[in-house]
Amino acid sequence: MSADAGHTLVHAPEPRAGPARDVAPAEAEREKLDVIGRISSSVVHDLKNPLATIVATTQSLLTFWALPGGPLHRSSGRTGQRALTAAHLKQLREDVELILGEAWRASDIVGNLLSFVRRQSTTLEAVSVVDVLRRAALLFGHDLEVQDVRLVVSTLPHVTPDGGPWVLGNDNQLLQVLANLITNAQQALVAHRGGGTITLGCSVSGDAVEVAVEDDGPGIPQDQRETVFQAFYTTKPPGQGTGLGLSISADIVAGHGGTLRVEDGAAGGARFVMQLPRLSEGAATAAAARAGALKPAAAPAVDHGQAPRVLLVDDETGLRRIVARYLRRFGFRVEEATTGLAAAAALMSGSYDAIISDMRMPGFSGKQLFELVQRERPELIPRFVLMSGDLMRQETRRFVEQTGCLSLEKPYELNDLVALLQRVCRPTTARAAAD
Repeated sequence: MSADAGHTLVHAPEPRAGPARDVAPAEAEREKLDVIGRISSSVVHDLKNPLATIVATTQSLLTFWALPGGPLHRSSGRTGQRALTAAHLKQLREDVELILGEAWRASDIVGNLLSFVRRQSTTLEAVSVVDVLRRAALLFGHDLEVQDVRLVVSTLPHVTPDGGPWVLGNDNQLLQVLANLITNAQQALVAHRGGGTITLGCSVSGDAVEVAVEDDGPGIPQDQRETVFQAFYTTKPPGQGTGLGLSISADIVAGHGGTLRVEDGAAGGARFVMQLPRLSEGAATAAAARAGALKPAAAPAVDHGQAPRVLLVDDETGLRRIVARYLRRFGFRVEEATTGLAAAAALMSGSYDAIISDMRMPGFSGKQLFELVQRERPELIPRFVLMSGDLMRQETRRFVEQTGCLSLEKPYELNDLVALLQRVCRPTTARAAAD
């Protein structure tokens, strides 16, 4: 549209030549590191909140045993231990559910930060715009709040039943664009009047999805709207910006087949709009189905008469103990190994229906264990389930993909592990029944 219409449209830029293009990759990384530095303290704060709740709730649960008068406190009388009432059981369940919810909340915070920090593949795939906006809100919400900037996410009218709208893109790159736009809006608001409101939203128009970052700050003068997307252009004081954030953002959006424009916001501030091609309904549905297929459904209990034999390998004592206890409730016969070497010895001398191994262990890793079994007991390879807290790492993910093994990322749902084990054990169980 024309400048007279109140906004400037920036089409997908041609690849730039010369020094600006040569320095852009390094400067893009510097720009990203600057954002990471600003949100690190926010993430630490956000993590401390769920951790504080977990610690406090756990301490409260322990009073059931420790404090005189508690429902599980041993009295000196003949009645011995007091019985739990229905009210006590309800409170216990609520407390445990609170711990679980806060633990998943902490996991989401860490996962979002790691996903943003680490170098990810630039492969384009189906991306839910709503999910990217949610991640942006999680990453930046607290940092904005402490600077008196309110963050509002407005997507509900446009959310589709399959979790869309969907675009073909790279979620980490799109998150970086939002990071740049949010940071610019925040700095403009704080400099202008010490705070304000930033609104994130998305809308659908025909074959396009528009993602908007709008603020109620001073806006961008009409004569600067063409130049704000140029490399090294900045109105910030020295040391407060490279002048590449918007240029890099425009390049990323162009690489997604879209455009980036700036226009007047409803409250007089600036409104940056990413317009991206929308995935067709069929492609979006297929993408949603694939995403749902990645998470196994909760599994019914295993038949105790067949009792598959499982080797559980993890150097984390507490986690190993809890997982083994849970699997035994489902009828699995579980043997535990505290090290990779102990697991190797067990696998060389015994037969197992499934092997669950952590990837990163001191001394002898899960990767080394897998490679040893691949050489010495290759028939056991289809029975491996690999676990790691580091599946976002490119090397780890690539190794798991090369093995063709089923895998779970820590923390994981115990029911998901049961479902995977049933898939691994089913061929063995079926053969045993046939024999």
